Amino acid sequence: MSLLDLHRTYGAVHPDLGPVAHLALTVCGVARYAGYWVGLALLPLRRPASLDRLVEGVGAEAVLEGMQQGRGQVLVLLHQGHWEVAGAWAGRRLGGLTTVAEVLRSRPLMAALTRRARAAAGLEVVPVDAGAAGARRLVEVLRGGGAVALLADRDLADRGVRSRRVPVHLAGLPTTLAAGPAELALATGADLRPVTVETLGWGAPRHRVTFGADVPVGPGSRAERVASMTRACADVLGESVRRSTADWHLTAPLVPAGRAS
Repeated sequence: MSLLDLHRTYGAVHPDLGPVAHLALTVCGVARYAGYWVGLALLPLRRPASLDRLVEGVGAEAVLEGMQQGRGQVLVLLHQGHWEVAGAWAGRRLGGLTTVAEVLRSRPLMAALTRRARAAAGLEVVPVDAGAAGARRLVEVLRGGGAVALLADRDLADRGVRSRRVPVHLAGLPTTLAAGPAELALATGADLRPVTVETLGWGAPRHRVTFGADVPVGPGSRAERVASMTRACADVLGESVRRSTADWHLTAPLVPAGRAS
């Protein structure tokens, strides 16, 4: 992670901060990111009752209701808070959870840690470079009324993974989010919901997972609907970033809006 990128991003979210407060916010963000990795390492040791004490869920009932009615659920997240812990907790609540993740081939230790944690959490992981086979699996899960969680803020073009992106304003910052979540929702009739993961403190519960309302499908062409749905998600996610900035573990520079395709 580039500390300079993190520092710059936090400063852009809160341009009114003085130098000392800005530095303190960055230090807090780095500490929480380190805590994320500790939590990931401990995840295989967590029992369900322990996860229930750690996590407070808000809005999960609406997700379950949609699934019971046969609608898949596309859950859109940022690299925010303890998203892996949130996924382990949500997977138990929702009867399973499928996600897409980068295969960290150049970092074998981190790859082993994430693989072990996700397996223990019961998450089904589709490799981000799985291509058409991966897309078919996500469609299959959603058409079967299941849940798919997708991280939308990280652009992997520098890793050779190209994806369509939508220009948005996230916490007031011009950037892009992946178009894939909205495209999947439109293709399968699934609900599209922004999900935030915020740190509450050192007590219990320690993490709050908030499932947003399903995003309405507006008028217009398919591309226009994808854009409006993605921007609606960005509005909700951006408010969470403003509220709990140190939980946003953006590990790369913000993607300029001009990179959208």
